[in-house]
Amino acid sequence: MYKEFLKEKLFWIREPKNILIIGDKKIEIYTEPNTDLWQITYYGFRNDNAPILQTKTKDKYFSFTVKLYLKANAVLTNAELLFT
Repeated sequence: MYKEFLKEKLFWIREPKNILIIGDKKIEIYTEPNTDLWQITYYGFRNDNAPILQTKTKDKYFSFTVKLYLKANAVLTNAELLFT
């Protein structure tokens, strides 16, 4: 069963300061430099300051598509998807 994406059900943890576009079928997020979701690493490094856009579902199974475009300017440039 296909359910329509409802942008009204989205909520933020650390909303980004930069340009944000949420359409009916597309979300674009432009993050600030040096934002990340690293938890404590082997070396004790932690950086937990990236924006997080969340939604809730009661569905046991769901799917979505992610297209990622990075302007990599560092050795460790990445993006995260969180499921909780």
